[in-house]
Amino acid sequence: MKTVMPLLICLILLVRCQSTSSTNSDSLRGPEYSEKHIEFEKWGRTHECCTASGSRAAVASGGTHASKAGLEILKAGGNTVDAAVATAFVLAVERPHSAGLGGGGFMTLYLKNTKPRAQFIDFRETAPEKSRRDMYLDKSGEVVPKLSVVGPLSVATPGFVVGLYEIHKKWGKLPWKRLLIPSVELAFSGFKVYPSLARHIVEKSDCLLKDIEASKLLFPEGKPLKAGDLLIQKDLANTLRRIAQNGSKEFRTGKTAKEIIRYMKAHEGILSEADLKNYRLKYRKPIEGSFKGFEIVSAPPPSAGGVLILQGLKTLEGFPLEELSQKTPNYVHLISEILKRGYADRSKFVGDPDFTSLDYSELISEKYVKSLIKNIAMDRATPSSEIKGGDFIDDKTHTTHLSIIDNEGNAVASTLTINDSFGACVIAPGTGVFLNDEMDDFSAKPGAMNIYGLTGEQANEIAPFKRPASSMSPTIVLKEGEPILAVGAAGGSRITTSVFQVILNDLFVYPGDLKKAVFAPRIHQQWMPEFLDLEEGFSESALAFLDSIGEKVRKAPWSAIAQAVHLENNGKVKAVFDPRDEGGAEAY
Repeated sequence: MKTVMPLLICLILLVRCQSTSSTNSDSLRGPEYSEKHIEFEKWGRTHECCTASGSRAAVASGGTHASKAGLEILKAGGNTVDAAVATAFVLAVERPHSAGLGGGGFMTLYLKNTKPRAQFIDFRETAPEKSRRDMYLDKSGEVVPKLSVVGPLSVATPGFVVGLYEIHKKWGKLPWKRLLIPSVELAFSGFKVYPSLARHIVEKSDCLLKDIEASKLLFPEGKPLKAGDLLIQKDLANTLRRIAQNGSKEFRTGKTAKEIIRYMKAHEGILSEADLKNYRLKYRKPIEGSFKGFEIVSAPPPSAGGVLILQGLKTLEGFPLEELSQKTPNYVHLISEILKRGYADRSKFVGDPDFTSLDYSELISEKYVKSLIKNIAMDRATPSSEIKGGDFIDDKTHTTHLSIIDNEGNAVASTLTINDSFGACVIAPGTGVFLNDEMDDFSAKPGAMNIYGLTGEQANEIAPFKRPASSMSPTIVLKEGEPILAVGAAGGSRITTSVFQVILNDLFVYPGDLKKAVFAPRIHQQWMPEFLDLEEGFSESALAFLDSIGEKVRKAPWSAIAQAVHLENNGKVKAVFDPRDEGGAEAY
């Protein structure tokens, strides 16, 4: 273990690593990465930001108000599920561009007093009953630009409200109405627009201004809200108040549902009364596996996250890392090669498991992992065209995540989304609800790229009631049967690679220092397009080496936003939110 660990440090840190023969415990921590590589000023952060620690429980999320709400519920006697539900609903108010009532999500749970303890709940959006495989193609069979991204036809059946209501009904402790008080109050009273929200409003102005309700909300007097302005969402507050009173019925057959369908009928959308009324969440078996003494519990399909994370970890175990200890670029190249193969598998195989008979455990089996290892050369970057998957264009951050852990053996990791920033860029009048554009996560046709550059095949083609493939990767790590880490991220196809690296950082690179695990620079490689994206932190010689072996290196245009909580050996709990965007960390 002492020989392997420094190598993992070099592999993940993305900073210079000099080989050493020292075997003392200090050498296992590796070199300190330079915080100057994290551009705090660009994000409006200081080096001291983003953390909280306590002795009982901790909450990290993509929202300052959201994490405070989760902590408030815990202090009021709620359990981790109650706190997750309250946090999620406040995120729907605080991050209207990222998640909300008109979207959906995944939740990975580990609850000490349930059987089984590990649970995965899929409240992902589903394709409407009237959807069809070729609905985004023109007469010549080509994809019609933006048809699956903007407007009513891009909207899938939301699962956010129904999913969280049912999760609370099954495992919650406090009354449902109590959990929605923070979100109702925030929507009514408003909050100051933060820089990244202001940026998203400007960046999506073309489509937002085409919708009457969105333009009224975000462009008062015809100008976009700017950082520091107050955003009040009275229609959304009233909708939340009705949901507090009526539960999930409000989103099935209540006033909110009726207003959404009225809008759909008036704008040639295909989402129907029956779609909302009949939506069902899914309880699925989590993807589970082991890595160097730790147990990993993660998201199964239709998420690709758990499969890719476990496949990557198991592939790392299969390499003689001791022989590759001389040059950091070798390790970066190895990760790149592993991720290429994982994302090729994502493209070919991952889809709604209710519509395919594939046994996904085969993709993380020892036999399959060995077949991947055989085809990786350390002196040559494998062109993506040579990787077929089993023998994905950049966009800004959307989606959001929350992580909660306590010292009693319970943990929650939940990723929530409306897909692209502000979803379909439409609000059903009188509701304040931004509707998702989740239909773009399907494959419009085999091999066609979505807004994240991800491609898909038949496994992810459009079909009524089907759930699209996803990169959301809510993950819980256990040690000797106790949860010690809950982590997830927001950021499209970059979610999985970021969660993968935060896990390795937290377990091996900076054990006991969750802040460094989240802050450390990351890489991203997703097979198609073929670029190896690197955050700041590489030497010129490393870049030259990667270029010489055929890696198509570029500066990472952005990274996924991770939220993590960790139970330390001394029983303390720590929360960290990613400084790359807005967030909140709370503990007590």
